[in-house]
Amino acid sequence: MQPRAFAVVYLFMKLRRPLVCLCFVTSSAVAQIQVELKFPRLQYIAYEPVVANLVITNLAGRDVDLRDAGGQSWFGFEVTGSEDRSIAPISNPGTEPLSIGVGKRVTRKINLTPLFGVHDFGTYRVRAHIYFADLNKFFYSQTKVFEVTDARPIWQKTVGVPEGGGASGNVRTYSLMTNRFPDHTSLYVRVEDNRRRNSTGPTSSMFFTAPLREPGLTRGSV
Repeated sequence: MQPRAFAVVYLFMKLRRPLVCLCFVTSSAVAQIQVELKFPRLQYIAYEPVVANLVITNLAGRDVDLRDAGGQSWFGFEVTGSEDRSIAPISNPGTEPLSIGVGKRVTRKINLTPLFGVHDFGTYRVRAHIYFADLNKFFYSQTKVFEVTDARPIWQKTVGVPEGGGASGNVRTYSLMTNRFPDHTSLYVRVEDNRRRNSTGPTSSMFFTAPLREPGLTRGSV
């Protein structure tokens, strides 16, 4: 081997370890936490629970503690509606601290219906984010899409609320509805509570919709 060639090989051997270490550090810094967002369906009925599966994988090479810091919640969602209109949250899901062991994966189910105004008909885009306070950095999921539509009523009845209760004077409408999805047909029950504000004023409506063939869901939190 020529002296010059030997010098080049020797220099490369000396530099190889720092380069490998640098690549490892860069890769670790980029892939600390992996965030995935999944929806079991692409279509939902107005006012039914829209449950998001939030999957968090710890790739930091050590145990991590996810917690609120400086007024910033450690997880959240960005929701947009038609014409890329941003939808602000209407309530806080509650964010208890979460510890994830090295290399572990944790899945949480969060009901978006009481957290965001996603009951109007149309298409919605959702992206989840995780805030890692130790690095003061956000990690994001891919954007997912779902559609909100309405079902076809097959039975409906309106009744008055009896006197003596807190809701006396209100009118409730009970509906049995059906909707055909690409691979199945589901039955739904909807309760509409028409609340009378005063004897002559307008009414306001509150809805609850739930599929009859799936477990009942309440407002979810991590």
